[in-house]
Amino acid sequence: MPFDPFLAEKLYLLEGITWKDAESDPEAAARLARYFQDPAEWTMPEVTVEELSVDGPHGPIPVRTYRPRQTPTAALLWVHGGGFWAGDLDMPEAHTVSAELAARAGAFVASVGYRLAVNGVRYPVPLDDVEAAWRWLAEKAIADRLMLGGASAGAALALAAALRARDSHRDRDQGGDRDWDRDRDSDSGRVQGGDRDWDRDRDSDSGRVQGGDRDWDRDRDSDSGRVQGGDRDWDRDRDSDSGRVQGGDRDRGHRPADLLLLAYPFAHFPNPALDDAFAAEMAALPATLRFPVASIEAMVGNYVGRISDLPPDALPGAARLDGLPPTRILLSEYDDLRPSGELLERQLREAGVPVGSYTARGMPHGHLNRTPSLDGVDASLDFFAAAIRTGE
Repeated sequence: MPFDPFLAEKLYLLEGITWKDAESDPEAAARLARYFQDPAEWTMPEVTVEELSVDGPHGPIPVRTYRPRQTPTAALLWVHGGGFWAGDLDMPEAHTVSAELAARAGAFVASVGYRLAVNGVRYPVPLDDVEAAWRWLAEKAIADRLMLGGASAGAALALAAALRARDSHRDRDQGGDRDWDRDRDSDSGRVQGGDRDWDRDRDSDSGRVQGGDRDWDRDRDSDSGRVQGGDRDWDRDRDSDSGRVQGGDRDRGHRPADLLLLAYPFAHFPNPALDDAFAAEMAALPATLRFPVASIEAMVGNYVGRISDLPPDALPGAARLDGLPPTRILLSEYDDLRPSGELLERQLREAGVPVGSYTARGMPHGHLNRTPSLDGVDASLDFFAAAIRTGE
């Protein structure tokens, strides 16, 4: 399908300017603002909005909740995008999406204002914040069905948080044996029975499990817990609202998600290549709508601190994906990152995860940052709302 006609008529506004230009050039900023004007102003649906703060491992985390008029049938934690370094709770991808999904699906939605990768903040801090917000939502027991979702970089964070929840639940299910097969990353070692011969040397910032002593120095994150000797005294204080890992106890905070909603996910590095036909279509778009290799490397380098030897849950397309809940993936047709979402769908299906996708025809990356007055945005919101209502 051709590029959305309403947006296509405005592409001339983006010619010859960059996002950086808009930071210092008033004319460039005005042209961007005109491009982002939609056919109609957005009207807030009938939902109750509340500003909250959740305790996390690195300090308080802003959370904005959206409650529908009726009793919620599901609860969703939503994670906005922004390349890990931009975005907030007021951007349409956070505020508009959360309000619309709450109203359309009758769900309680919590939008998390995780710490951004700026001023020295790096992985895993944003992910720790999302995980802490997930545990808070799970412990609230607002609805029987709990869901995780996000857009772009936020989709990567949501997927990684779902992996942590899956692994935490598996670990607790093992009881005292703790025979947790962590071979989801073929490059990492494995936890093998009681020996714990887990070679974690792929990340020089993480510690190592050394023989039977399990001297695992987890100094990569000074706020995360530690595995101390044979007692498994794992202080999980990175979320003060969550319980501790205590043998077979299963508090709600360790509950895995029932459904994943991922909008145009940025899940892989390097980003999968575009085929020739798709590359030719993308070449016609202005630079402000593209993700060249250099910008993708800059995003990853800023988030993780390097572009090699990445932890698998930083860009979680590299992680082991089996055991995840049913997943729905929303793709933008005109998006350099679309191959990442398409590859993720194939990986999930191969891993036995029920997965389906919907491609928003004519839409660019980040189209949920626009209002549902655009047909493509409206249809995308309906795709997610239907998945929330049915749970699949």
